[in-house]
Amino acid sequence: AETVLDLAEDGEGNLWAGTHGSGLFRVRQRVFDLIGTEDGLAENNVLTVCESANGSVWLGTDGGGLHRLAKDGTLTRYHTAQGLPREYVNAVLEDRHGAVWAGTWGAGLFRLVEGKFTPFGAEHSFPPRFIRSLYEDGDGNLWIGTLLSGVFRYDGRQLQSYGVAEGLSHPDVRAILRDHTGAMWFGTGGGGL
Repeated sequence: AETVLDLAEDGEGNLWAGTHGSGLFRVRQRVFDLIGTEDGLAENNVLTVCESANGSVWLGTDGGGLHRLAKDGTLTRYHTAQGLPREYVNAVLEDRHGAVWAGTWGAGLFRLVEGKFTPFGAEHSFPPRFIRSLYEDGDGNLWIGTLLSGVFRYDGRQLQSYGVAEGLSHPDVRAILRDHTGAMWFGTGGGGL
């Protein structure tokens, strides 16, 4: 795979790599496993990877929706049949409560509840349709990186937006991390950190 789009490490020390065009790679004790369309993946462009608390791996694809790869190797696909209006999932996160969030390209942010997607944001006036990244900090806040709308912090009740006026270097937020000191870092498409 020439282009790796996302990396994640699971609780067993496996490295997962979502790729552009080659599917999902698992590196286990320096051995590569490839999971692709021939294994049931709907799309080989894997944009985002996230481990579940139960050891499953969630992956978002470029046109194939959201998939859950169970520890036994079973793939389950979640897509338009479950209410996801666009099957381009750029960001996926399972939060500390077990809720699965899917950030799409063009349809906004969704939460998977009892096997169905529910849109996030109408009650909070959250208009961004292009979600780039998702992150949960140690306090349980959900951070949502967007294309050209900056970053949002959702504390479970209120939504706060941060943009260039608040000190963000660029409004295209592609990566989010809180370091060991508690400082938040935002990787942007055009403004660095």
